[in-house]
Amino acid sequence: ASTNTATPDNVRGITTPLLIMGLTASQDLDPVQQEMYYENATGTTDKTLVYVDGATHGLTPCTNCKDAASSYGDTVSEIFNYMATWLSQRFTA
Repeated sequence: ASTNTATPDNVRGITTPLLIMGLTASQDLDPVQQEMYYENATGTTDKTLVYVDGATHGLTPCTNCKDAASSYGDTVSEIFNYMATWLSQRFTA
């Protein structure tokens, strides 16, 4: 728990609003890990976990998935639009 790579332990110290976006086509993090981070974020009462279907770690639609990349739509815009809405709901002046 004392290293910066101990994410499940480190998220416990987050006390500000937290947005976790799971990218379902990412090979780096699977949905179970995202849920583990969400559940361990016990220091905040404002936490959100969402998944972007077909998005890769680079935010773009998956090109190696069983469905065509075009079936996932514009995942980059979806991600940034969601983040903008989420942020504006919490941090508008």
